[in-house]
Formats: sequence, structure tokens, C-alpha cells
Amino acid sequence: MNHQLRNLRKEAYQIRLSQAERSRMRQHIFGEAFAVANPYLVSYNWFSLRLALPMAAVLVVVLGTGTVYAAGGALPGDTLYTVKVDIAEPLRGTFAFSRTAQAEFHASVAKTRMEEAEKLASQGRLTASTTVSLEENLNEHVAAAQAITKTLAEDDPDTATEVTTALDSSLSAHGAILAWLGKDSADSDTREHSARMALAIGESRAQYKKSSSMLDAPQTLSVAETSADDSIDRAASKSQKKSESQLADVQKQFKESKTSFGTSTAERVEGRFKEIRQQIDAGDTVGALRAGVELSEFIEAGDKFDGNILEHLIREKVNKQDKEGDKSNDGSDD
Repeated sequence: MNHQLRNLRKEAYQIRLSQAERSRMRQHIFGEAFAVANPYLVSYNWFSLRLALPMAAVLVVVLGTGTVYAAGGALPGDTLYTVKVDIAEPLRGTFAFSRTAQAEFHASVAKTRMEEAEKLASQGRLTASTTVSLEENLNEHVAAAQAITKTLAEDDPDTATEVTTALDSSLSAHGAILAWLGKDSADSDTREHSARMALAIGESRAQYKKSSSMLDAPQTLSVAETSADDSIDRAASKSQKKSESQLADVQKQFKESKTSFGTSTAERVEGRFKEIRQQIDAGDTVGALRAGVELSEFIEAGDKFDGNILEHLIREKVNKQDKEGDKSNDGSDD
């Protein structure tokens, strides 16, 4: 144990943050410090919090702020990965006071596990043991997010639907990304482990959908039952603004993308933007949110990996929608 700690400290002292990384770290710290207050009261174990905060402070002092921050980019197998999973992430979770923040925290960590699998697959480093470990951690955080959104739905169904839809869409997108990375790899082990991880994500998503009744709700954000037309109008206006804001964010993301996508890819992305706009205009705000999250994840994957992945993922998504539409039409004719 002492030998491992010495190695960890030795590697930690060798890490130096760039000026840009220091700037981002300061922005992150001060951004967290001035989070907007949530109107919903949440109970938490104050005794545990009193113990957790001093312990976190001690760990940050021992390892160094730069070490904890730098661990954020560590992958399974890296020396600092233990710091990331056992210190940095739990520390973030400690400061998630509201149920919305807690659900979003677990959803964020679940996304991180999937992104780690993608990076390892792209580098030919995704092994059987790592796949199992990532699967288990992913399932834990998805289950935690699902449990929290269930209680959140009792008081704030609209926010619960947004969080649930975002996580479901993220699982769908990353499952498709991993499947493509594995299929595109020349390494047989990478193909095998990527396919297994993609399947595990699909199973986790299926279980999540089964346990989350909000995903089977009508394709508009839910509104507390009321006969007041003005209340319904306000809720509809709020959900529309949310979906429009997200669409604008994804459009900005694509415009500012570092990767130079080809004309064909750009046309497909613009086509998806039009479809999302049509969903918003038709009142399908949940569908628009879902499509926006998936497209955002696809664009991000296009930046990280081969730019062709973006066009491929959109084409596969459209083909899947067409097949589902054909099945629906066949069923209606029976």
C-alpha cells in the first residue's frame, strides 16, 4: 500500500498544468461555488457531509489540487484513474445537494464511463476486464439516477422528464458510437470488447426505460393535472423554450466544431436540425430534446474520432427511424 502511494505521489508531482488548464480549473471551481439555488428542499446526511468535506480537503492537500484536476482525463489502467474514480468523482457528488443535481451527477458519471470505453476502443486498449469494470460502474450510476428521478418526479415531473430523457438519449448515442468504433477497428479484440460494451449499454438502457415510466409518457413534457388553461399554456411555453434553447446550443456546437466535416455530413446535420425544429413546432418537445442530445453526442464523437463517424451515425439513426416508421404503418394497416 505504501509502495503504491509513493508511486502515486511520485507521478502526481511530475504533472504540471498548462496555463489554459489552470484557467479552466479556476472557471470550474468558481462556477461550482456560485451555483443557482434550487427551490426544492432535499434531505441529506449532515453527519456524513461533515466527515466527507474535511476528508476531501485532506486528500486534495496530500495529492495536490492539480493532481485531482488532472485525474479527470485519466483512463482505466492509468495511475491517476483511482484518484479520478475514488476521490474526484465522489467529491463532486458530495456537492450535489438537490435531487436534480444528484440525478445529473450520476448521469454525468455514467456518460464518463461510456466515453472512457470509447477512448480505449479507439486506442486499441479496451480489454475484457476493463469492459466488465466499466459495465458495473455504468449500471450503478444509471440505477442511482433512475432512483433519484423517480422521487423527483413526485414534485417536479417536468424536470424529471428532462433528466430522464437526456440520460436515455445519451445511452442510445454512446451505444451507437461504441458499436461503430468496434466495427471500424482492424483489431479483433477491440471489435469484440466494443461490441460487448455496446450491448451492455443497450441492456442498461432497456432496464432504465423499463423502470422509468416517464419515457413512455406522451411526447410532451408533463404538466400537473389542472383545468386552468393559462397554467397549461405556461408549461407548454416553458417546454418549448427549453427545446428551442437546446437546439440553438447544438447548432452553435456544430458551427464551432474543430473538425472540418465534409459537405455531405454538413447537409445531414442540417437535415437533422430541420427535423428537430419540426418536432418543436408540432409540440413534440420530448422528442426534440431526445434528438438534440443524440445529435450533440454524435457531433462530439465526430470531433474526437474520425470525422466520418458523424455522417455514419446520422445515417444509421435515420435508417432506424424509417424502419420503425414502416413497422408502425404495417401495424396500423392490420
